[in-house]
This record gives sequence, structure tokens and C-alpha cells, in this order.
Amino acid sequence: MNYETVRLIQEEVARAFGISLRELVGHSTTRRCARPRQIAMLLCTELTPRSLGEIAAAFGNRDHTTVIHAVRQAQNMLGRDRDLAAAAATARRAIEAQIAPGDAAERLVRATVAALEAALLAAARADPLALIAQLRAAAGVVVPVPARDVAPGARWSFGTHRSAAALPINGGGE
Repeated sequence: MNYETVRLIQEEVARAFGISLRELVGHSTTRRCARPRQIAMLLCTELTPRSLGEIAAAFGNRDHTTVIHAVRQAQNMLGRDRDLAAAAATARRAIEAQIAPGDAAERLVRATVAALEAALLAAARADPLALIAQLRAAAGVVVPVPARDVAPGARWSFGTHRSAAALPINGGGE
């Protein structure tokens, strides 16, 4: 695994907050070291395709749950502390100027796909007929789906029932 981008983030955050790289990845729990470390972990989740476990390993063999906690803490702190937010923004700009475009793009694609999958599953569970209508509209086919295609109150599973693609375009036809 290539940790170049994670290392770049660590170096830039350490520089922006005036601490050494050793302090950033060390085990000190002082505010002076912990806050920049949390910001760096947040930036790693946003700017790299690395998993939480990989990010945790790059920060002194920590656990992935430490990264989850750090990201939440950093998000809360950035919303409350303007000076901290300014230092984090400075580090982010420096990182984005040097980051490999593939890492950021891959992370964005993964996040987008995950969000779309979650939205589709939620929509399929909530109202399968509305989802079918939305999918048909997105494909340029706007045809109402007759209620007889799906039993009222039925729970859909795309693996066991007809999908939107399998429904007849003419709305159920004759």
C-alpha cells in the first residue's frame, strides 16, 4: 500500500500547527498534539481512498475506531473554533496543491457510489413504485406503473422480485 498521500497530509498538518511529525503520530494526548492529529485524520478520510484501518495504522498503529472518533471530534471543533478552522484550511490548501489527483478522485467516486447505493436501497424499501417511476424518468421513459405489479405493503428485494428493468415499458400492458 502506498502511504505517500497520508504522509503528505501528516507533514502539512504538522507544519500548519507547529508540531513535529513525531508528535503528530505519537501517543501524546495533550491538546497541542491531539487536535492536529484529529484534523489530519479527518483530512485523510476526505482526501485519500484509504480505509479507516489503513489511516489508523499510519498514525502509530491505532485502531479504526480511533479514526472515527477523531473525525467526529475534528468536525465538531472546526465548527466552533475559527483559529483551528483557519489552520486546518491552510493545511488543506497546501495538501490539495500537492495531492495526487487520482487519490482524491477515487475517494469522491467511492463516496458518491456509496451514497447512491444507500439512497436507492432506502427508496426501494420506502416506496418501490415511486422508485420505479423515478428510474424510468431518469431513463427517459415516463410511464405509470400499475398497482397490480406490486402487492400493497409488499417488501421488495431486488434479488427475488422483478426489477424496474424487467417491468414492461407499456405500463403492464394487456
